[in-house]
Amino acid sequence: MNKSDKTVDAWLVLSYQSGNDKAFSLLVKRWHPKLCRQAFWYTRDMDVAKDVVQESWSTIFRKIHTLRDSNRFGSWALTIVTRNAVDFLKRKNKNITELKDYYKCNQKTQEIGVKTDKERKIAKLLKSISKLPEDQGIVLRLFYLESYSLHEISTITGVSMNTVKTRLFRAREKLKKTIKSD
Repeated sequence: MNKSDKTVDAWLVLSYQSGNDKAFSLLVKRWHPKLCRQAFWYTRDMDVAKDVVQESWSTIFRKIHTLRDSNRFGSWALTIVTRNAVDFLKRKNKNITELKDYYKCNQKTQEIGVKTDKERKIAKLLKSISKLPEDQGIVLRLFYLESYSLHEISTITGVSMNTVKTRLFRAREKLKKTIKSD
């Protein structure tokens, strides 16, 4: 960024801090694309990046009056976006970990107390599912047992819908082979 851009940003920050509300909207127009690119670099999903930036603008709006050096607005705003993007990734990874823990716990509880022939078949199927790679097993469970849509599974697992479809297809194929061989 050149010196004149920093000067304009500093002037807009000072102007907003002095009570000119239009100055903030000009800052948004100038910085929004840059902040979206920064968030996208971390999230690799433009929709998520826009959400992260929107959350960041909220923080910037609340805390801009605490910014002492108006010349540092750009790096300050980028830092806020980066922290929010990293926080999003941490939350996403935590959700995936919780989902994997649920998958393992649910698998163990379903193996206990098998009685009828139908329950034995279901237990055999669940056991076959447990032998699948973890990512395929999770997709199968979410799709068939939990009745989530492909789009919802994509959101939950944090992978693209095409990846979900591929995992589901491969899991079905492996299950067919496992069931035929038994």
